[in-house]
Amino acid sequence: MRLLTLAAAPALLAWTTQGQAAPMTQTASLTAGDLTFSNFSATVAKGGLGLKSPNAASEINVATVGGGLELTSGFTAYGAGAFDDVIIKYEAQASSGYGISQIGLDFNGSIFGFAIAQVVETVKDVSGKIVGQLTVSCHDSRCDLQDPSFEKGDIPLSGVYSHLFVTKDIYVGAALGGATISYVDQTFKTVPEPASLAVLGAGLLGIGFIRRRQAA
Repeated sequence: MRLLTLAAAPALLAWTTQGQAAPMTQTASLTAGDLTFSNFSATVAKGGLGLKSPNAASEINVATVGGGLELTSGFTAYGAGAFDDVIIKYEAQASSGYGISQIGLDFNGSIFGFAIAQVVETVKDVSGKIVGQLTVSCHDSRCDLQDPSFEKGDIPLSGVYSHLFVTKDIYVGAALGGATISYVDQTFKTVPEPASLAVLGAGLLGIGFIRRRQAA
């Protein structure tokens, strides 16, 4: 199992409201709270004998849920050696004065027989440096639908970032059996950036100094 490394931070944005799902190919950008998601793309590779889907990026929907994203489609592989491998990319950018400190990932993969349903996530900063990685999977011996197992907010980043590039490799494969995924959910934590905290701290110190002078 591969873990994404992100740092802990204040409260995870709650899953409270859901935007209208739309095909990824028709979505220029989405906004949720302090975050804007843009530049969505997807590539699909498939093979083997049996049922495989989706067939194209136009069959993958994206929507905002609370402060994050939900990707939905019929990610499916049934048969002998059947597989469907979808690579999705997008950007996440925080509002001015805020940064992303943590990402959560979970999905509803299920299998029967000899099969695997898996999501591998890689997060990079604007320089192309990997700042987080994670795998959630369901295979013949166990299912980790969230990573670490059964926890959310589980992709600690190696810092706080205002702009991130996310790549998801969504894979369903069956040696003999079947594997499905219908949704992949992504949550985000945003916190004030260090510069904003410094300005706030200086302001509070100034107020304290003025009050002390007035009291004297």
